Amino acid sequence: MTTIWAGLSVGGIYAIAALGYNLVFVAAGVFNFAQAQMVMVGTFMAYVGAVKIHMPLVLVPLFAAAVGFALGFVCERVAIAPVAGRGGHAVLVTTLGVAILLDGVMSQIFGANPLSVPFYGSNQITTFLGGRAAPSDFTLMVLPIVIATVIYLFNTRTLTGRAALASAEDRFAARLRGVNTARLAWLSAAAGGALAGLCGVVVAQTTYAVSDLGDLLAIKAFLVLALGGFGSEVGAVIGGFLVGLIEAESTRYLNASYSDLILFGFLLVVLLLRPSGVFVRHRVRRV
Repeated sequence: MTTIWAGLSVGGIYAIAALGYNLVFVAAGVFNFAQAQMVMVGTFMAYVGAVKIHMPLVLVPLFAAAVGFALGFVCERVAIAPVAGRGGHAVLVTTLGVAILLDGVMSQIFGANPLSVPFYGSNQITTFLGGRAAPSDFTLMVLPIVIATVIYLFNTRTLTGRAALASAEDRFAARLRGVNTARLAWLSAAAGGALAGLCGVVVAQTTYAVSDLGDLLAIKAFLVLALGGFGSEVGAVIGGFLVGLIEAESTRYLNASYSDLILFGFLLVVLLLRPSGVFVRHRVRRV
């Protein structure tokens, strides 16, 4: 069970990153490559707030979320809005450029060595159902479920959320119905940045604050979304946990060098059977 708890906690990190990608993808219809790097920035903001300026721990998540909100807004205004609607892969290129820039800036400021961030509570290892895990591990197992539930309720119970879903379905038709799709785009990017910064505080307890974290999360989050389906909160959570479990079990029984090979082999099988992802429903329209 220890391996299972470890896999679920790492999968929770992947699910958190995937949910951030989905938040922007649903409202703006773009894949923001810099989303994972914003989680990485959130880990460093947790370090700065808790260690460097000795901010009260209760304020550190708010500080990281505020930085993430501003970063997401700037990213949308600089890298997404100017090329939106041009087609092709322009947004992928520009957001990838932002991701590389954030990697370089964080590396230059904080160096390449991992930086430890204090945990909110006890670090004592506990035994649960025959497996051992830290409190931060259980937090990472629960947090993606909470985030996915909040996003689902927001999208289905609020006017702004329904407008975002309408924009994702057909941006042109949404504009004809009075939906301000441009405002939704920067709001979703800023909200995705705030979510990344907030979650970076929790993620840092497991991964530490390190400048190459965003690259790893970007690859694994894309894998999660390819499995679960782009735009699906359920797919992001279950896909994240599944990827974490496969990675942990393959490392335990085979070797760490085989885990990525097994993951992408599994992805290939899934995409052959369900090209749009396991949890995305096909809709048929009569015209």
